Amino acid sequence: MSINPTAGHDMDSLRKWDNYDNSNKDSNTTLTTQSTSGALTNNTRPSWRQEQAEFRPPRKCLHNFFIVYRAIATVSAATLGFAQFLGMAIEEIPDGASESVRYSLSLYLVAMCVIAVLNELEWFSFIVNSKLLTTWISRGCCYIFMSLLSLDQASTSDSETTDELELIKGLSFIFAVIGFGYFLMGLFCCQIILNKLRAEHEMRCKEGHLKKESLKNECIVSLPGDQSDMNKMELG
Repeated sequence: MSINPTAGHDMDSLRKWDNYDNSNKDSNTTLTTQSTSGALTNNTRPSWRQEQAEFRPPRKCLHNFFIVYRAIATVSAATLGFAQFLGMAIEEIPDGASESVRYSLSLYLVAMCVIAVLNELEWFSFIVNSKLLTTWISRGCCYIFMSLLSLDQASTSDSETTDELELIKGLSFIFAVIGFGYFLMGLFCCQIILNKLRAEHEMRCKEGHLKKESLKNECIVSLPGDQSDMNKMELG
């Protein structure tokens, strides 16, 4: 029985070829998996924080401070007006001339507090277009005048309910401080800064809305069939 000396070499060559073929298959599978995972990563929606930063940009700290200050001024004006109205409801109907004047001034304060609340909320065109009410320097002077008038009303009142008078005095002091703050911020041109912050925030919100719409359109175009319908539901 003769032995072919090249048989061993052929078997070794076949084994090497099989190993080389298997290694190429593994490398191709790895590349395909990496490319698929990369595509999935690119098509993944941004995180909640990224979406908030890009599509719903937050306000700056100074802008938030002005909003909180206006909210405090709104609450203070509303509570001061309610306290004045409560004092008028508790007291008896005036019968003398001096009592009638004081009662009329209380009505005036209630009306001015209502206007102050509407002014802080920026409702109605006659308030928004009024320079006296919208300019912070004049607004602060009006608030200080209302506070002094409210303090004078509480000091000269003949009411026996001291708790109600102390409440009105405390609210008047708070409202005077708010008015003085408006006056100082108006002197330092803070209202101009607020207008710039508002315009900048509105511009960033518009840019974020445009980015969201463009991303929605890209996802709808890139995903065929049922996947585009699912993407519409997710982005909608």
